[in-house]
Amino acid sequence: MEPDEALSGCTPPRTERSSRCRPPHTDRILSLAYFPLDGGIVASAGADRTVRTWEASNGRPLLRLRGHESAVTGLAAGEADSTAVLASTDEDAKILVWDAMSGRRLADLHAARPLSALAFGTINDTGVLAAAEQDGPIRVWEALSGEELATLDTTDMSVTTLTVCTIAGTPVVLAGTRAKTVHAWQLPGGAAMGMVPVEQIPLALSFSSTGFLHVAGGDGLTSIHHFSS
Repeated sequence: MEPDEALSGCTPPRTERSSRCRPPHTDRILSLAYFPLDGGIVASAGADRTVRTWEASNGRPLLRLRGHESAVTGLAAGEADSTAVLASTDEDAKILVWDAMSGRRLADLHAARPLSALAFGTINDTGVLAAAEQDGPIRVWEALSGEELATLDTTDMSVTTLTVCTIAGTPVVLAGTRAKTVHAWQLPGGAAMGMVPVEQIPLALSFSSTGFLHVAGGDGLTSIHHFSS
């Protein structure tokens, strides 16, 4: 971990809500994550094998995180033990967990295959990380200890997106698939809870406190579904 160099290519905000910046990667950016901390912090994952963070409001570089030996393909932001944490994964299926503020490396995890989706969540105030392997299961770990909590069967599903949420007081993993379905599993045991058909391939999921599942698809539309345990 090291402080990043000055960020060229930033223009002053045209309004208080917008600015244009070129992140300091030397190759393509493959994933982004956002923390609502200190005015907002953005993290980016690059094909240059690094993760970078900077202030969202003005593009000022903060940290450059090194530890991956291949392109960093995914990011997930969350909280563990009252610490803002960032998980990054690469083409070799390595998953690294970082302190988002200091850049300290907190945990190393390994999946059997590269990932198609990655998500943070909380079970009883403990940070957990859900990772969907390409053509493989979803694995759920305690984010800091690396203890595996569940392995969720996704045979023939081809997962596109994940979220970890709470439904009626129960921690749940939700997974969108290329089969235009959203599946749910209870945590920590991993018992299957059911499936909801949707009209498009899900690219992002969120679950509201009022019991509604929001699904964003590749056709530019967002659909809303009632989902209960």
